[in-house]
Amino acid sequence: MKRLENKIAVVTGASTGIGRGSAMVLASEGAHVLALDISDELDNTVQEINDAGGQATAYKVDISDDQQVQQFADEAKEKYSRIDVIFNNAGVDNGAGRIHEYPVEVFDKIMAVDMRGTF
Repeated sequence: MKRLENKIAVVTGASTGIGRGSAMVLASEGAHVLALDISDELDNTVQEINDAGGQATAYKVDISDDQQVQQFADEAKEKYSRIDVIFNNAGVDNGAGRIHEYPVEVFDKIMAVDMRGTF
């Protein structure tokens, strides 16, 4: 039996980088991964997990949008009845330079995703 067999794991920012790698590791350990992201690359991550014999389901969710997050939470509760692991990985980096050089809109988006989105 794998360490995370029969566990439900949510990974935000699961399309690329650390989120993608974490989703793949969690699935390889037996978790059913609920992969969240806004990127079209999310389907590739989920497909790769499923092709490797793991379990993953894609959810297009913008974690800076309270309504989308609530809709996901309601659906996950209805379908899975519980969540065992949450990896709040989603974040944005607009490459705007130093924080004092950020346009207000960029700063607001970063705070909405990186800070409030994981709240």
